[in-house]
Amino acid sequence: QTCALPICSRLDDTTGAIADFRAVLAAKADFSQAALDLGVALVQTGQYGEAMPWLQQAQADPDLDGQASLFLGIAQLRVGEAAAADANFERAEARDPTQQLAARYYRGVAAYQMGKLPAAHDQFAFVAQASPSSDMGREANRFLERMQNTQTQPYQVYASVRSEEH
Repeated sequence: QTCALPICSRLDDTTGAIADFRAVLAAKADFSQAALDLGVALVQTGQYGEAMPWLQQAQADPDLDGQASLFLGIAQLRVGEAAAADANFERAEARDPTQQLAARYYRGVAAYQMGKLPAAHDQFAFVAQASPSSDMGREANRFLERMQNTQTQPYQVYASVRSEEH
């Protein structure tokens, strides 16, 4: 069952919304807003590879570039392309300052996944300080705590000595 385009998103009918966005794009392939909305819906349903081309299309629209870059980065992060994701998070923040907090959080996740812990720490610390009571701020704090616990735990060496008599 399909529904009117704006209603699908509001009712959390992601499947219906995806079908509607596909229908709109079949009729008007260069409709950037529909490409963005489809890409976001596909990311939200875990269809990362399928979302990427739509989000790349939406990046071409200067008004949508920041949001499209953020969601493209999330899709890339979810498929293990942390370096490409980081570049898109940086782009999202540069193109749309309203994406700064989310972009910085996800840049922290990307850096963490790549083992760049000082960079991850800087991003998470920014988010935790800028928005400590938000979900993102609390999650950034959890990353910081995890990183701190990992760095402060001493290495333990276990050895066994076996004496053999000849």
